[in-house]
This record gives sequence, structure tokens and C-alpha cells, in this order.
Amino acid sequence: MKHRCSICGSVFNFNYRPGHKLPPYFPFCSERCKLLDLNRWLNEEYKISVPLPSVGFITDDEKQEISELLLETGEVDAIIDEDGKVEHNNGRWNKKATKKNAKR
Repeated sequence: MKHRCSICGSVFNFNYRPGHKLPPYFPFCSERCKLLDLNRWLNEEYKISVPLPSVGFITDDEKQEISELLLETGEVDAIIDEDGKVEHNNGRWNKKATKKNAKR
């Protein structure tokens, strides 16, 4: 399958089979183009144009549901609420824990 590099515009063969790894530089044609793209992000030449949703629009039940999912799937080790309380992946709230302790 043909693919066009978003950095240099060259067309290259994109060989991918389901269940296998993506080509090492995809979606770019080369390491050079991949690094140029990374450099643009690091120099803040690219910006996310859509503002992130405000947490104020999420209900407490939705916050709890998201927290439980993140902890269950192992995406995070702990959740810190607005009061600085930490919920570890065992699901218990630790009122004495602080943000500093949560990183341990």
C-alpha cells in the first residue's frame, strides 16, 4: 500500500499485516522525518487546537467510574483527588497520603 509522508511528501510503500508491528518510522518515510516531526512538537510548532474538556462538567459518579477503570487496568498506580487524598490500586482511600507519597 502506498502512503505519503506528512513531512517531506514522498510516497513510500507501507507494508503492514494485522497482528504484526507497524513499520519503525510509520507514519513517516524515514527516521529523519520522524525526528523532524518530534522536533516540531518539542519546539511547540504544533498545537492541539481543541480545548480539553473541563473537569467541572464530569459528575462525581463519572469521576469515580473513570478512577476505578484507570486503577483496574493499571493505567495509573494512584488517583489523587482535589483534597489531596490518594486512592491506591487496592481501592481504599488513604486520607493521610499526600501527592508526594503517591509517587512512591
